[in-house]
Amino acid sequence: MRRLKRFGVVLCVLALLCQCMVFPVSAESKTETTGAESAPSGGTLIEGTFDWYVDKLPTDYATKPIKVDASAANKLTGGVSKKKDGLFWAREDGSAQWQVTAPESAWYTVFLTYSGVDVEGGTSSDIELGLRVNGKYPYTEAERFVLPRIWVNDGPVREDTKGNQFAPEQKELYQAQKYPMRDVNGFVADDLRIYLKKGANTLSLETFGEAFMLYSLHLEVPVVLPTLEEKLQQWKDEGISYYTDTELVVEGESNESKSDRSIIGQSDNSNPGVRPPDGEADAFVQKVNYIGGSNWSMSDESITWKVKAPEAGIYKLGVHFRQNYLVNATSYRSLKVNGEHQYAEQQSLAFYYKNSWQFNDKLLSDDRTVLVYLDKGENEITLSVTLGELGSFSAQMEDLTRRLGETYRAIIAIIGENPDANRDYNLFNRIPDLEQNLMGMHDEIEAMIDSRRTEDGDIDDIAALLKKMNVVLDKMTVKGYEAQKYKSNYYDCYSSLSAQLQDMKNMALDIDCMVFAAPESDFERTTCTWGEKFGYDVERFIASFLLDYNTAGGVGGDEVTDLTLWVNWSRDQTLVLNSLINGHFSAENPDVSVTVRMTNASLLQGIMSGNGPDCSLSDARVTPINMAMRGALVDLSKYDDYEEVSSWFVEGADVPYRYEGGVYGLPSTQQFYMLFYRTDIFESYGLEVPKTWDEFLEVASILMLNNMQVGLPFVELKDISLTNGGVAALNIFPTLLLQNDLSLYNEEMDGTSFNEVETMRVFEQWTDYYTKYNLPKEYNFFNRFRIGLVPMAIQSYGQYSALSAAAPEIKGRWAMAEIPGTLREDGTIDNTQAGFGNACMILKLAEERGTDEAAWKLLKWWMREDTQHRYALDIESILGVAGRYTSANVNATLKLDWGRDASGTLYDQWNKVEEIAEIPGGYYVSRAVDQAFWNVVNMNENPKDMMKKWGEIADAEITFKIDQYKDEEKEGDAE
Repeated sequence: MRRLKRFGVVLCVLALLCQCMVFPVSAESKTETTGAESAPSGGTLIEGTFDWYVDKLPTDYATKPIKVDASAANKLTGGVSKKKDGLFWAREDGSAQWQVTAPESAWYTVFLTYSGVDVEGGTSSDIELGLRVNGKYPYTEAERFVLPRIWVNDGPVREDTKGNQFAPEQKELYQAQKYPMRDVNGFVADDLRIYLKKGANTLSLETFGEAFMLYSLHLEVPVVLPTLEEKLQQWKDEGISYYTDTELVVEGESNESKSDRSIIGQSDNSNPGVRPPDGEADAFVQKVNYIGGSNWSMSDESITWKVKAPEAGIYKLGVHFRQNYLVNATSYRSLKVNGEHQYAEQQSLAFYYKNSWQFNDKLLSDDRTVLVYLDKGENEITLSVTLGELGSFSAQMEDLTRRLGETYRAIIAIIGENPDANRDYNLFNRIPDLEQNLMGMHDEIEAMIDSRRTEDGDIDDIAALLKKMNVVLDKMTVKGYEAQKYKSNYYDCYSSLSAQLQDMKNMALDIDCMVFAAPESDFERTTCTWGEKFGYDVERFIASFLLDYNTAGGVGGDEVTDLTLWVNWSRDQTLVLNSLINGHFSAENPDVSVTVRMTNASLLQGIMSGNGPDCSLSDARVTPINMAMRGALVDLSKYDDYEEVSSWFVEGADVPYRYEGGVYGLPSTQQFYMLFYRTDIFESYGLEVPKTWDEFLEVASILMLNNMQVGLPFVELKDISLTNGGVAALNIFPTLLLQNDLSLYNEEMDGTSFNEVETMRVFEQWTDYYTKYNLPKEYNFFNRFRIGLVPMAIQSYGQYSALSAAAPEIKGRWAMAEIPGTLREDGTIDNTQAGFGNACMILKLAEERGTDEAAWKLLKWWMREDTQHRYALDIESILGVAGRYTSANVNATLKLDWGRDASGTLYDQWNKVEEIAEIPGGYYVSRAVDQAFWNVVNMNENPKDMMKKWGEIADAEITFKIDQYKDEEKEGDAE
């Protein structure tokens, strides 16, 4: 009887646990059901979107436009104020409302006339707005749209003494422009429009933190574009004839303006057909000779050129381009002439894949030639990124992958990451409407596959991925009790579709030149012949023996101080640095010549050989102290203006580079951790962002109860080079010490604090996260955060750029916050954390050569705010946002495009960063912490015992190194 009672109690407990586990899933599955109801099924529209909104309302277009002066707003909130010629929007949230009287119930296309403004603290971000009509967002695309800025080349191309060219710096033009409201995702090809009822209406604009001037709103009559055939007939009726004279060539890199500062001229000397504006290709030097690449790939990014036509008429357009980014796929561009599409087909020019440069004029549908009408004199040609025929399909794909991800998380919440293959989890009863949702998605996918099918019945790569997904959905629905067996297959297909969606949105393209010619004649400027290519390749082969690829050209002269600078960077980064030195440092310091060398040799090798550099710009954190102890570096604190320079960084940023009263390095880069979290998942579970470690564990327990995970930074020491970044770059143990007013070292700074009771307690707290709470030691943050399996993680703030650039599908569904802190007795929360980064230094060789003063000038110039900001922008122009440079100069980094909220959060956390000192033998501390950690986590050893054991080993190494350096110092004094 007792056994039966106990068994009954156990069953009740298990039932309660199951209810707890299912409850959050049920909340989430409501979203899934709604999504399924609104999902596209072949041609079915997605509820709440622009197309769905248009389909619900009458088709009447307005017959007369309405202009609304911005200054006529009847209600302003936040940082919006009236100026003489319009409304000024400050760098804070705000809104403006207007009363608009519509003469008829009809559709209007929305345009805005605006300009960027130069304000303190402003960034290069696009201006983000939201539009409400009569108090509500009419459709999801109106909740957030962007107004681009105008960027132009700030001067001619830059050139070093070797003749290598670099793109000019970019500057923003603060001039008014008229721009339509567009879908930020590019799913809707047309300009967005709104429906106003006859009579009084209210329009409200909301801003999200970028400063600008708004002059007017324009509610225009929607344009119905004719086809090419209709437009040709119209031109014929107007007496417009074909152009018959010499062809016009417009070089891609000679653009008038662009919508993003990262769209700059590029260099390619692999093909003689890709020519710079000033002549022929050169196999011996790098010339700026095309524009585009991966930085011209996102929806609505545009480039504008000027072309001067000798006479008015109809021209045919040919383009010399390279599209080797989308394998066996097409990159699309929208063409406007003088600000307008002349016919419908210009909305989608197709640039097909080929591994090399190609010339083509048949870029319209059905391989028809592009024809344009040009006025006599100057004309504007604009090419903008568009998804073309993939627009609506991409919208369906995004909605599908979103719901596939939500369904996957709902399944994982019950079966976990490693389900029992022999257990029936009863998924179709425990997840509401699961079978209905899976079958609904299956039908949608079938329709999507059919839309990708050719006339011969073949399917493309995208449809093949969708077909694989459907095979998995089939198996899951047919054998519901075995659905968990297909978890891995489901995840793989879902991940592939998500990656494919990202590729579909990436419309990269290179443009060498555009050629306008007589429609009835052949093009003269096309691409190079086989013979020209062969001869040019021979020249390049010869050049490979003659050119010094490891030295960047400098600016020299008579009676100057010659500096040698070593960098272990990529060629792109080195060329950017060299161009900045030549263009700015040399102009400010004509008495200093700088030679930049790319090298893999260590500074120690250079010093021993006597051929080392005068200074170095980015060396590992441990290098300054190790070299200062050997007397190989210059004490930077001896310079009168050192204190001023040190104020460019957070207080104490130079702590790792101090040794015996001197400072032997300037912080070059500085990294620290932030808390990343998925706002959509937090909302679905009613979670708050944790501010303390106890709250962090509470949130983690709820997420883990639903088989999700949270992440803490941990890097296993698989390579000795990893110790060079310091222990803070590997884990949060030193951060927990700082939050408890503890140090990694003893008071004498000649050993660790590992044998102290409080240090042991903090070490145990840290290892408990991995033992008691089972946090993952290794995981792919980017993939799992994007999917939602790790909805909360502490990572380096540099991950913000990676997520912004490579995970657009979760834009607006994640955020960044300060890391959790330790609750103090007075009720305050200590969010202090340890930082990590690199340093720049001056070698003692410079002092011996008499070049140390010049080297100090270079270091000061390099770490200055304007230089660091300029370098970061140039690097982003080449590598994209994902390659963002994390400068230690606070103002330079915060001026980058973070968005107002993220920028403020970064600033708050950065001011709580403390650096940990480096001491002789300190490199062994990272190893000791790593070994103690693995012994506790993997071998179940006692944390206190491991701290004591490995602390003694680290102390012995530190003592040995201190004694060694003292002996070396005595030997040096004796000599």
